[in-house]
Amino acid sequence: MLISLLLPLPLQANIFKCTVNGNTLFSDRPCADNAVRVEIEARQPDETAVISQQAITQRFQEESRVNQVHSLKQKNKLLSAKIDQLQQDRQRELDRLRQRTYTSDDGRIATREHGLFEEMDRLDAEFQQQIQDLKQEVQHNQQQIHQLYQ
Repeated sequence: MLISLLLPLPLQANIFKCTVNGNTLFSDRPCADNAVRVEIEARQPDETAVISQQAITQRFQEESRVNQVHSLKQKNKLLSAKIDQLQQDRQRELDRLRQRTYTSDDGRIATREHGLFEEMDRLDAEFQQQIQDLKQEVQHNQQQIHQLYQ
């Protein structure tokens, strides 16, 4: 009797397929007069099929990891180009504003326009923040790449 309890027994569950109001339903009990019992065959796959599927899964995971690394590197390349462009734009805008200044006799930079230096500081801060945000995104992507390599 003990041995029979240790042997795996096939699980049996009744599943019925019914059509009610044009909708197909599945249930563990007949759900309508047109209920049809569905037979489900479950079996243990052989060892070679399991090993083959594991190999396929492993190759898929490796290819997926390689694609993620490639994608992150591509994003970083685009982000770096955007950072370079922002730095050039920042320099061009500051140079444009500096043209509205002059150097006084004592060597200090001055202007006759009220608020020009504040505008320059604001512009510089805005560009610096955008550049910093992009650099943080690059750093985050680099960390993800590092994790994918491990």
